[in-house]
Amino acid sequence: MDSGNFDFGIVVDPASKKDFEFIHLLGESRWGVLMPRSSDLANKDHITLDDLENRDMIVTQQNGFLDTLKDWYGESTKKFNIVATYNLLYNASLLVSAGVGYALCVDGIINTNQSDLIFVPLEPRRTAGTNLVWQKGRELSQAAEAFLKQISSDINK
Repeated sequence: MDSGNFDFGIVVDPASKKDFEFIHLLGESRWGVLMPRSSDLANKDHITLDDLENRDMIVTQQNGFLDTLKDWYGESTKKFNIVATYNLLYNASLLVSAGVGYALCVDGIINTNQSDLIFVPLEPRRTAGTNLVWQKGRELSQAAEAFLKQISSDINK
């Protein structure tokens, strides 16, 4: 977006939006853990912090996520070992498949059907919103303005 090649982006909370105008989109995604189907945790209905104790974890490198994790669990985040970070969940899924660790992520990004991976949600329930973002102060094309107007209208119905 900085180069001007894209008018809009979509970011998942927590995300720094200080350089952007944004609209919070409807809906939310549930946080959980992406793990191998062969894991001893794979048959659980949900994952708790205690389940993650002493596990190798892969977490998003998104700004603000570690603060969010501390908000969720306080100082208890020290109970698991962060061995890697990701900026694309697809890359983290490859690390999970390779046995590097478990990825803390939101549901619905990685298709786990017919794969060696499974997503198990966190309990207590944790969710993330999404936002449509665009550069502050940048003039939008007529098409981009029309798109933004339509999205705003649909959200405010």
